[in-house]
Amino acid sequence: MKKRLDDLDSKDKSDTDKAKDDASKAESKAQKLTAKLRETAVDNAIIKVGGKLKFRDIDDALKLIDRDLIVVDQDDDEPSEVEIDEATVKTALEKLAKAKPHLILAEGQEERSGSKFNGSRKTTKEADEEVLRKQYPALNRSIHTS
Repeated sequence: MKKRLDDLDSKDKSDTDKAKDDASKAESKAQKLTAKLRETAVDNAIIKVGGKLKFRDIDDALKLIDRDLIVVDQDDDEPSEVEIDEATVKTALEKLAKAKPHLILAEGQEERSGSKFNGSRKTTKEADEEVLRKQYPALNRSIHTS
């Protein structure tokens, strides 16, 4: 129904008006894509610097960081070129870490392995054949084929 209404409206519009509408839609789409590109570039910079600063969960940093502190330079003529000032990203992340120190791994602490429920592997020692034979006597039988 909306398409039909648009078709009826477009019959009444001149070619100039149609061109203006198309240009307006294209401009809006370009602005949305430019904003998305900018956001992705900032996220990537936060991930990069956040990894160096040893954040426990980088998703927390992405959600909690004050993005207004980050300096972004995006050329209007070439919107695909986005430059992020990493020093401002580091400053913003350090400010977040100071306000919420539990987000940072302690000195000497390593990232947890395993699931988030602390289901890490208990041992890395491989079971050798002799131990398996003691646990499972059926392994001691020899297989005879005729």
